[in-house]
Amino acid sequence: MKRENKIFNMVVTAVFAAVIAVGAFTSLRIATIPFTLQSFAVFLALGTIGWKRGTVSVIIYLLLGLVGAPVFSGFKSGAGVLFGPTGGFLTGFVFMGLVYGGVSRMLTKTRLPGLAVKIVSFLCGNIVLYVSGCLTYAFVYLKQVDIPSLTASFSACVLPFLLPDTIKLAVAAIISQQLEKLKIMKKYGI
Repeated sequence: MKRENKIFNMVVTAVFAAVIAVGAFTSLRIATIPFTLQSFAVFLALGTIGWKRGTVSVIIYLLLGLVGAPVFSGFKSGAGVLFGPTGGFLTGFVFMGLVYGGVSRMLTKTRLPGLAVKIVSFLCGNIVLYVSGCLTYAFVYLKQVDIPSLTASFSACVLPFLLPDTIKLAVAAIISQQLEKLKIMKKYGI
């Protein structure tokens, strides 16, 4: 890989880490779980620069928040956020990237069009994100509050977000598919 391509890859990966942070700042609080454009930014990163670089962008974003940069929703940071009730969603973005990569790799061997591959892969990754978020939310609240069941966790963490997240992943798939057609990323080996 040429030096210019390596530099471009590093810059694009860092830019998407910043885009994820900006998505987190765009928030509307619904009960305990904030509604943000963070998942849209992660979908966009995965669909545009690929699952490996997109997942690295997520990891960079999480590390920035862990060391104190106020990049999480509500301009928060630190380990308390990552291990708090919504931390499973933050760390779940890493698993979402890995699942997206695995599913999209399998589906590209089929006759599905590229947009369908992205949407199905995003949906599978989003399911993993929901599981990670719900389990963490229930575990943290079971310790602190006593008894929020998984059903209550699902009601608080998933149900209000199903439609908005589906719209976000569809829009991100369409945008990343259109960017792919421009072949800008292909020029630099992405």
